[in-house]
Amino acid sequence: MDGLRGLAALVVVAHHALLTQPSLYAANARGGAAAWWLTYTPLHLVWAGREAVFLFFVLSGFVLTLPFLRDGVPGQWVAYFPRRFVRLCVPLAAAVLVSAAIAWLVPRVVTDGASGWLNQHAGPASIVDTLTLARAMPLNSALWSLRWEIAFSCLLPLFLSVALMGRRYWPWLLVGALAVPAVPGLGAAATYLPMFAVGVCLAVGADRLLAAARWMPRAAWWALGVGALLLLNARWIAPATAGTAVRSVVTATAVLGAALLVLLFVAWPAARRLGEHPVVGWLGAVSFSLYLVHEPVVVSVAVLLGGRANAGYTLLISLPASLLLGWAFHRLVERPAHRWSRRIGQPPAPGRVGQHAAGQRVAARYNSTSSGASAASISSAARR
Repeated sequence: MDGLRGLAALVVVAHHALLTQPSLYAANARGGAAAWWLTYTPLHLVWAGREAVFLFFVLSGFVLTLPFLRDGVPGQWVAYFPRRFVRLCVPLAAAVLVSAAIAWLVPRVVTDGASGWLNQHAGPASIVDTLTLARAMPLNSALWSLRWEIAFSCLLPLFLSVALMGRRYWPWLLVGALAVPAVPGLGAAATYLPMFAVGVCLAVGADRLLAAARWMPRAAWWALGVGALLLLNARWIAPATAGTAVRSVVTATAVLGAALLVLLFVAWPAARRLGEHPVVGWLGAVSFSLYLVHEPVVVSVAVLLGGRANAGYTLLISLPASLLLGWAFHRLVERPAHRWSRRIGQPPAPGRVGQHAAGQRVAARYNSTSSGASAASISSAARR
């Protein structure tokens, strides 16, 4: 799970770097054949930032649910809320300060011929507005997703209660969660919160999914992998002139693709090996920090290059710089915040934890692999 999150974070960095290209930001072919191919074909997967955020939401629902699939854990919710608040809000506050500092060092200016996305960062910025997530664009627009992460974290008891009460019918709950974003006009909350619910349903039904996965032949896994990526990219394969209803349907389709990718990284040995690769694992470890701090770096590089430089140059420079800053932020902010959060709240009493069947079978599935890294990976993801 950490490795999958790391790959998604890398896609988000590429997404923002390529948005500095006017033709790619406008999502049309005015920039020529290269812009069309990068936008309306499966090549868009390498910078499908919005869809990568959908994957983050599904992953959060999945990994936050796993620790609660246990019986007899007194006071677990008492510990959960302050710990979750510290793990999200301390890095968020630090990221806002870092973003403000970078914007002060490299002032944002409106440049004729630059992309609309880049020029939007030249507007008036407020640290307070950004910190409260009221208006994140000028300083760090990537922080918009934290609003929904925090909302879901607060609503997790409700989501989990519904899933467990109806766990006998969890496939229908999963279908319902996938269907809600397909309904046009319901608003942002009805679009994004059901994505977390998809992850919750996957966690509750993990034991059955893993049991069914044992019977799948290798060819079926490869077909499922290709299908998941195509579904995730459905919005950019659909006609550019599609109406609101079609766009809502392809959003739900992308969420289905994200859910399938989570399942693949849980149950498919080839995907697990990719997620356990040392480089991918390192990306996963710093993924949250990378997500929080990369955008001010991308914008600064684009501004220093004159605002109209080829996005490839922006990506070439901003990617290693973002990785370096993300690593430093992880060491100095995120990791200490995690240590601090573990000291908060009443921890579960050792020896009194009886895992729910889903949690037991997920753990058994991981422990049965040839490498013990999978069990460590899902435990690390759950702790996040």
